[in-house]
Amino acid sequence: MNDPIGNALLQLEIVPANISSIADGDLTSVATTDYNKFLDLAELRTLESVLENYAKVDVEAGAVKAQLDDFGQRIERTIQRKREQIARRYGLEGLASLEVGVINLGFQQEHLI
Repeated sequence: MNDPIGNALLQLEIVPANISSIADGDLTSVATTDYNKFLDLAELRTLESVLENYAKVDVEAGAVKAQLDDFGQRIERTIQRKREQIARRYGLEGLASLEVGVINLGFQQEHLI
């Protein structure tokens, strides 16, 4: 749980002494009024980690085929609900999903002959 807890601290702009090893002392910096926000952020990161490490399983035996991805779909829906809940409760907009794009640096490499 080090990663979800560390991420939640960083989201609250609390820098732990050692990000790779969160200690009890790091948690004392969380204000009493931020407990629920802290727990919601840690829960969201935990759900995202579960989805990242989930291995989709399909079974096929002759004519019988079963796609067992219901768990993954439920986790995705839960993550989406949790994101919306956090944005609604705390007004945090930095929880958008990952998108793919291109960065154009505006220069061209020249070849010397």
